[in-house]
Amino acid sequence: VVLLYFSTRGRRWKNQCRFLSASPVCDWHVSVSVLEMGVFCGNGTSSVQQIFLENNGLGGGPIPSEIGYLVTLESLTLFDNDILGQIPSTLSYLTNLTFLDLERNLFSRALPSELSTMSNLEYFYANSNRLTGPIPDLGFLSNLVHFFVDDNRLTSLPTFPGNVATGIPPKMEILRLHLNRLSGRVEDSIC
Repeated sequence: VVLLYFSTRGRRWKNQCRFLSASPVCDWHVSVSVLEMGVFCGNGTSSVQQIFLENNGLGGGPIPSEIGYLVTLESLTLFDNDILGQIPSTLSYLTNLTFLDLERNLFSRALPSELSTMSNLEYFYANSNRLTGPIPDLGFLSNLVHFFVDDNRLTSLPTFPGNVATGIPPKMEILRLHLNRLSGRVEDSIC
């Protein structure tokens, strides 16, 4: 968590959220209006389960690859910041992650192919970035409900090899792909 602070110019964040204070990491959060922001742990544990830092001025650098060491993380919200670089493939180490919101940042390059191994992931938002290349296979993401990658520079449609019967993850409700540079055939099962 400390590396995320330094990598994204923590001293310039709109709200410091008690980061680097003498308080335990599980107390590195604040209330801003009606929004809770910062790091949150499980009840009675010191295991980081949620990080909410939306619209907080994070920028200047990437998400550090060490984020993958937070194996108890269930939710990561970094929406509406100016985070640069590639989405780290080490996010795939977060086997408990169900919610990942990276929308409206400056991420570039391809989505990591390791994304397809995140079997507990339910909600993925990476729209309005600068992502390029193909969309990785999604068929093995059996719990995926939302997948938003619209408004990027992605070039090929996703495939769904793990779910031959229907072609899409069984819980999928919304798949947003518009405003990209996509080519290929849309499978009938998606429509």
